[in-house]
Amino acid sequence: MMTKVVKGRIPLDDRLVFMSGNLRFLTRQGCHLCEDALALLQGVPLDIIDIDLDPDLVLVYDERVPVLLDATTGEVLLEGVFAPDAVRTIVT
Repeated sequence: MMTKVVKGRIPLDDRLVFMSGNLRFLTRQGCHLCEDALALLQGVPLDIIDIDLDPDLVLVYDERVPVLLDATTGEVLLEGVFAPDAVRTIVT
């Protein structure tokens, strides 16, 4: 199933690995930057999405993961290397 990404917004569907929050974390297996970013986000409710499950997401976010999105607006909040101060600003 391919997902249409419109203006950076991603609808909820079967690509979700885990769903629980107002933030979406785009990731992929074997991504050390993703693991580092997820460690900084420990305890924060997130929708975790593996981009490799959807070719459309790979086209948009392939070189950009990890990416943290606002689940309501689809706005990219952080991508690439997550700075601890930037994460604190977003989650507090």
